[in-house]
Parts: sequence; C-alpha cells; structure tokens
Amino acid sequence: MVNMLKSAFLFLVSALCFSICFTTVLQFALWLYGTGFSYTTTHRTLETDDIEKTIILHNLLLILVFVIQHSLMASDYCKHFFTMCKLDVLQRSIYVIATCAVLQVLMYYWLPLYTDHPVWAFDQRRNILWLILSLVHIIAWLMMFGVILVIDYGELIGVKQIYYFLTNSPPPMQMKSASNRRMFDNFRHPVLLGLLLVLWFVPVMTLDRLLLAIFLSLYTCLGHKLDTQDYEYLQSQSQQKEVHLRTQYSYWHE
Repeated sequence: MVNMLKSAFLFLVSALCFSICFTTVLQFALWLYGTGFSYTTTHRTLETDDIEKTIILHNLLLILVFVIQHSLMASDYCKHFFTMCKLDVLQRSIYVIATCAVLQVLMYYWLPLYTDHPVWAFDQRRNILWLILSLVHIIAWLMMFGVILVIDYGELIGVKQIYYFLTNSPPPMQMKSASNRRMFDNFRHPVLLGLLLVLWFVPVMTLDRLLLAIFLSLYTCLGHKLDTQDYEYLQSQSQQKEVHLRTQYSYWHE
C-alpha cells in the first residue's frame, strides 16, 4: 500500500512538473514576444527620473532572485542536500518547478519602462522588417525545441528520473556515456543561441527589455565551456535522432 501511494505521488509530481514547465515556457515565449514587439510612449515629468530608478532597481531585484534560485538549486551543495534527504529522484523536478515559479513571479511583477526615446524602435509600418524579426523568433524557438529533444527532454525536466526510479532502473545519468556527462557539465543552458536571438532580435528595445537582455545573456554565456568535442557529440546525437525518426517514418508509411 505504501509503495503504491509513493508511486502515485511520484507520478503526480512528474505530471505536475511537465504541465507547469510546458505552461510557463509558453507564457514566457509570449511575454518575451509582447515586450519586444509593442511600445507605448510616456511624457517625462519632474518625478520621471526617480520613478525610472525605482523601476530599474525593482526589475534588477527580480532578475537577481531568478539568478540566485537558478544557480543555487543547480549547485552540487543543493544536489547533495537532496541526496541526504533521500529525495534525489525528485531533485530535478523540484528544480524545474521552482524555476517556473520564479519565472512566473518575474513576468507578473516585471515593470515596463517606457520613455520618449527607447534604445531602438523600428517603424511599425515597415511590415517586412517586423515579419522577418517575427520569423527569427519562430525559428529561434524551434531551434531551442530541437536542442532539447536531442539532449532528452524527459530527463531535462526530471520526468525520466522518476520513471527510472519507479521501474527500479539506475538513474539515467549513470547510464549516459562519458561524452554525454561531459557535455552536461559544460552546458550552462541548452538553449543559449535561441534565447539570445529572442532577447535581442526585436523591433522595439525598451530600457527594461535591454536590462533583461543584458543580464540573461551574461548569465547564460559566462557559464558555457563548450568546445569542439562537445559540438561533435551533439552533432552525432542529432544525426542519430534523424536516422531514428526517418526509420520510424518509413515503418509507419510502408
């Protein structure tokens, strides 16, 4: 009975993690698109400078909370703590849920900073430019989705760890090759290039958007240590996925 309840609890956690992650990523994508493709001007007043400083400090605090959570819960100390509490199977799921919660707080409490003169703002009547930048965003999100599929989406959000635990299998990371573990150690974030495109390739760059783009770009870029060996491994994995998908496609269409 206890084992059944434990299994049911772990299954619910994995389902909750998957749904929260999917919903938050979708909301974050729409939020980033909205802040980069719309603009409202405001007239300056005597209090404007003080208000702008307050908004900048407020948004910086939100970014700082995200960085601390994202870094602290991914540290070896935190992982060791989960292992000591015999909750290591839930470590990744809890990490993902906490990250989604912090992202929700950031999006909800983020304050836009509209001024008479943004960093840049292209004329909305230039439809071709706006269309090109919109396509860049779509391609960037498809790139991020593709990379996540290559490196194993289920393991990234913690669902695979719970499945392996329930089936009495070794943790998925222990079954990875040395090349795979090496890549994960060097990866700060698996969607770096796509995220940079989404952050910077926008027709409207307000001051608050610039603040977000700078700090998220620095945070993701400074932690990367990928080299040629990691690139070759990712390339080989991508080719294997492509062959597998083609085989499956041929099988179902024979």
